[in-house]
Amino acid sequence: MKNVVCTFIETDNIILDFDNPRIARVLEMYPNRGDITAEQINLALGTDGGIEKKESSHTTFVSLKESIRSNGGIIHPILVNRKNNQYIVIEGNTRVQIYKDFKKGGVAGNWDQIMAVVYEDLPETTIHSIRLQSHLVGPRDWDPYSKAKYLHMLYYQNKLPFHQIVDFCGGDRSKTRKYIDAYQLMEDHYRPLLESDDDFDPERFSAFVEYQNGKIRHAIANHKFSPGDFAKWVIDEKFPQLAKIRQLPAVLNNPQAKSAFLSGNIDDAIRLLDVDRPSGGSLKDASLDLLAAEISNKIRNMPYSTWKNYKESEDYANRKATILEALDQLNEFCNDINGEN
Repeated sequence: MKNVVCTFIETDNIILDFDNPRIARVLEMYPNRGDITAEQINLALGTDGGIEKKESSHTTFVSLKESIRSNGGIIHPILVNRKNNQYIVIEGNTRVQIYKDFKKGGVAGNWDQIMAVVYEDLPETTIHSIRLQSHLVGPRDWDPYSKAKYLHMLYYQNKLPFHQIVDFCGGDRSKTRKYIDAYQLMEDHYRPLLESDDDFDPERFSAFVEYQNGKIRHAIANHKFSPGDFAKWVIDEKFPQLAKIRQLPAVLNNPQAKSAFLSGNIDDAIRLLDVDRPSGGSLKDASLDLLAAEISNKIRNMPYSTWKNYKESEDYANRKATILEALDQLNEFCNDINGEN
């Protein structure tokens, strides 16, 4: 990448990145962008999470602000793109606004200039690449919903080729597709069911990622339910732990468990999935399906005390080896039935 320098630039000449997907939606509420403060940007960055995330975001922001004040500046340079004699932030909106706030408020120190890595006239695709590296696969990680929102924007609004977006994300094609589709599902089926946009909970995003599993989608459709029904289940908190959505096919295929789920939640249903032993009680007489289901149930319902005693047992190494051997056999069997070599 040519014409890249690290230098100090005038704070007043820097334009914030108002297209940043994490803050654009919230900052639209402020018609006069000149009145926006660092605190409002921080609130925007924390708005896509629950109360705990907002509190954590605020604590981090206060620490950052105090660190910059006490050190007389930032340690890590911001990233900007110089275009038409303007400097537009690629990464570092909050730090730039803190400088602007300090200068406006007369805080002791020199806030006229800020250290920046300056790129010259970058194309949009390169800016997206830098932003994705910084926030999707880099140290300043975005939450999953914000990642999905940005990927969705690149694909549907910016019309970037899917393979290019995948390359930006480190080559994980499946995860990239799931994130884009899960975001669309939330917008199409989850958000419209809410009484207010204030009720929107981005932490429910992982539920719609789980929905991308083929077995889960087919089970829901086969039982005459829709994506809208699934969204309603999420709103009604039928999945206290979102990872348990993976048990939904087994629950829907069991009449008693299905009824318990629809009248209660997934935990009520899972308790009805215990597997009956074959007559005679011999494990050798049990089918592979029953054995696999029993293992899943036993591990899923294992209390912490049992797990701890297992790890601390004198023959732990031998017991672990037995389980790992079974895992190897299961993997080989799964490869065979999936038609893999």
